Amino acid sequence: MPSVFISEIRGLKDASGNEIKGYVGRIPLVTHQMFEDKQLALEKMKDAVRVFSKKGVKLVGLGGLLSSMSRGGLDLAEVFKDIHFTTGKTYTIKTVTDYVKNVISEFDFDKNEVKVAIVGAAGSIGSGCAEVLAGWGVNNLLLVDLERKLDVLIKKANEIHGRVSNEKISITRSHKISDVKWADIIIAATSAPETVIEESDLKPGAIIINDAQPSDVSPEIYARDDVLVIEGGVVRTPGVRVGFNMGLADREDNFCCLGEALILAHENLRSKPEASMLDYGYLEKLSEASENAGFSIARYQNQFGYITKEKIDSIKKIVKENKDNGFS
Repeated sequence: MPSVFISEIRGLKDASGNEIKGYVGRIPLVTHQMFEDKQLALEKMKDAVRVFSKKGVKLVGLGGLLSSMSRGGLDLAEVFKDIHFTTGKTYTIKTVTDYVKNVISEFDFDKNEVKVAIVGAAGSIGSGCAEVLAGWGVNNLLLVDLERKLDVLIKKANEIHGRVSNEKISITRSHKISDVKWADIIIAATSAPETVIEESDLKPGAIIINDAQPSDVSPEIYARDDVLVIEGGVVRTPGVRVGFNMGLADREDNFCCLGEALILAHENLRSKPEASMLDYGYLEKLSEASENAGFSIARYQNQFGYITKEKIDSIKKIVKENKDNGFS
């Protein structure tokens, strides 16, 4: 099957109030097919970009696994010289860490004591989240990734210590998912094609900020009354509708990888090339542009829709009990 255009993006305007045309397309491959044949995935991406280029598109955002399958868009940029590409990773880092900060405040955690685990910490999003949170004052971080990536985690921990003015920070590294058992908040940010966090890996009161597509979270976890899963890669984009059901709670909620493309178009900005270290200047520019566009983190939701106040209150109660009993 060919890569095809599937819907129009409506409601996005530039800084002067003029409407910007946008489109959503898809490649006809599922996750395991991409991993089994990365060259085929890349060819399908090229087909999709050709469809867009005929419509005059000058900026393309890469969602889901497409960034990983194209070296952060570099393989596409080498072919399509007149088109700019964005993976949305920087805005994803901002969005995910905004969710964490919001959870720390709403659930009455102390950012100096809260324990945050990042699963997929060797990746650009996971490592970027670790750096932002450490700079914000989160002192207890657990970086989790595959055993063969432990050297990368060590390097990242050293980089954070070198770049962040936080003498109290403690960074632990592990290749065992079970070690997230001690964490109050878990960021899930792997590119694994299957779930990696199981029901037995979580303590009561644990809160998962799930950014992985496909999801890192086992379906059984959603059935637990004593843990909370929040979709961490969602932004509220007032007035902007993509014309395609993304599986989110509201049609004006969108994934932040798409959100970065929308912001760049709104402000007529260009994305930064992929880099191993987080570009704080670009992060600040995106943050300001996001406010200008009226974008923000969405109301807490997951694959079952918006999370109820009753569910949130029950988790708050467990979190408080954990702290009272010294379990947090």
